[in-house]
Amino acid sequence: RLYVSHPWLVEQTEDDIRQQGLIREDVADKLHAESNLAEKVVTSELLPEMSKEDKVVVKARRPNFWKFPGNCSFGFTQNYYTDNWGADNKYAGTATVVLNANYDDGKALIWTNNLDMRLGFQTNKSDKMRTFRPTTNRVVYNTNAGLKAVKSWYYSASVNIETKIVPEFQANSDRVLADLFSPMEVKIAPGMTYDFKYGKKKKFTGKLTVAPLAYNIMYVQRPSLVTRYGVKKGHHSRHSFGPTARVNFNYPITKQISWSSTL
Repeated sequence: RLYVSHPWLVEQTEDDIRQQGLIREDVADKLHAESNLAEKVVTSELLPEMSKEDKVVVKARRPNFWKFPGNCSFGFTQNYYTDNWGADNKYAGTATVVLNANYDDGKALIWTNNLDMRLGFQTNKSDKMRTFRPTTNRVVYNTNAGLKAVKSWYYSASVNIETKIVPEFQANSDRVLADLFSPMEVKIAPGMTYDFKYGKKKKFTGKLTVAPLAYNIMYVQRPSLVTRYGVKKGHHSRHSFGPTARVNFNYPITKQISWSSTL
């Protein structure tokens, strides 16, 4: 189109360029290079050279099957009411410490240990003798050992111990309603444990422990509290048998938020 419409713009033609020898016909074909890189690699031994006098000591290290997760939290709340509501203003605080020591060899044996301590206080104007009184007051230790039976089922034996941390008093009185080891409840439960994992990435995990026949001990150290917790006067413990079940699970919603519960 340029030749036809604007011939005066054409200063050189293809024939002129060819006459000047600027186009080489001998390099029109593409060059193909063949090279076997594997043959050019210098061979070398990966093993070090050792003489007969050198001593080699092989140490086998077992993997660590223990995991020690845990968390602690502190909370503070304030309730304020105007005078027309006729309610008491309250301050409250709660501290929680959860420690775990879990063993899992990935084949046949699991052993979980959980220590859960929760202590909370709240102001109470109706009690003239004490400014704060406990609202949450318990320490729970649970241990469960399991031997694999089939798939996710384990033969298990669990022990659960629960008691108070600090004394609890009756309002406007020095009468103790509960204290450390008063009461203390111990459950010994041989049975079966089901280890479950759900979800696309198996993030929802937990354990279900069922014991058809469990042994329960209610121990009360203070003589003045034995009858309050069903222990006969003059004794410190009460024994009973019955079935029991326990389930706990954990679900990490995000990296910062997780949900755990025990029933």
